[in-house]
Amino acid sequence: MAEPFVTVAEAAALLGVSPATLRNWDKQGKVSARRHPVNKYRMYARHEIDALAAETNLFPASTPKKHSSKPDARSVRRLITHLHNLLRDNDAQSNIVGRFDELTKLIFTKVMSDRAALTGGSPLARSRGNAGAIKSYYANLAREYTSLIPAEFSNLQCSDAAALHCIDALEMVKFSEADFDVPGLAYEEVIRNTFDKSDNQQFFTPPQVVDFVVSMAEPELKGSVCDPACGTGGFLAAVARRGLPYTSLTGMEIDHRLRWATSINVFLHDGRDFESLLLPEGGTLSDAATPHFGRFDAILTNPPFGSDLTTPELLAKMRLGRGRPSRRRGILFIERCWELLRVGGLLVIIIDEGVLNLAHAEDVRSYVMEHFDIGAVVSLPESAFQPYASVNASILVMKKRAQGSG
Repeated sequence: MAEPFVTVAEAAALLGVSPATLRNWDKQGKVSARRHPVNKYRMYARHEIDALAAETNLFPASTPKKHSSKPDARSVRRLITHLHNLLRDNDAQSNIVGRFDELTKLIFTKVMSDRAALTGGSPLARSRGNAGAIKSYYANLAREYTSLIPAEFSNLQCSDAAALHCIDALEMVKFSEADFDVPGLAYEEVIRNTFDKSDNQQFFTPPQVVDFVVSMAEPELKGSVCDPACGTGGFLAAVARRGLPYTSLTGMEIDHRLRWATSINVFLHDGRDFESLLLPEGGTLSDAATPHFGRFDAILTNPPFGSDLTTPELLAKMRLGRGRPSRRRGILFIERCWELLRVGGLLVIIIDEGVLNLAHAEDVRSYVMEHFDIGAVVSLPESAFQPYASVNASILVMKKRAQGSG
């Protein structure tokens, strides 16, 4: 049997380090990379990665049976990679996006079983070794939570063997006690470099950035809270987790799969009065957002600022797009957030730093000065979004000013 190998991304996830750290360890001789005979990419012998993990007392490759009292991001990252491998190895018909779907379903199933165990026996414990019972339990959950789980995601599609192995692996941790975006982490670890991000420029906002943004907003965060480019719902889940004095949470998303992930994520963090809106044609920059103008007391968001909107009729309706053949979506989101907020509403938004200092964005700076009272500008290090992206970004904290005031 051929010796198993893993990619740089897989090895880094198993070790709980960044790909850059892994390459440095390679240079230092801690582990040795080999080249794929066809594409020449680096790859590592699985037994060497397992040995390095054991040597450094990191999370072992084999899945322990004992529950962790409180999961941390490193152990969950390695567990997600392990689950991904279990799905791949035990379900020949699966693909990368399908594995993300199944991971989300399995995590939801495990958390709901943990919650049920607080008042009675664990449904998964009763289903141990019975794939049909596990799938039936998830199907029952989908029927109970139709507002969370669309019909297309209402059944576990993975093989029986994959379901059994994954549920067994999940027994090691209680996701309901996590204090970070587990589905979001699953999304990025499973789909990064594979899921097509080019259309809408979605990428995962790291937990530490999410927590920093929410902590900045916390003193004045109240009422109806929105993320108009919610992705996997990290900001909204963090607001729910902190128990802040909000009255409602609203996510808006252009992608149906991420809209579903947001719903699951906020629910698992005990979010209340939550709605997740799917705006498929143009997303929040489309006319579908118009009914929500002036609705929100606070917006926390990391909009897609790496791609352009080129729809003439939408550009013509926005001051920052009018008369242009295209405009960066991140720029247009500043205007759209102003429209979505009530007067005096709080906006905490991550933007491309070029908006603050480059000549092409002079009109954007004028718009911001006319329409907002600026409270703070925080420049993020270029490494803030690594290893997923290298961007120069800043956080703007400001409040909506009535048009024409100031």
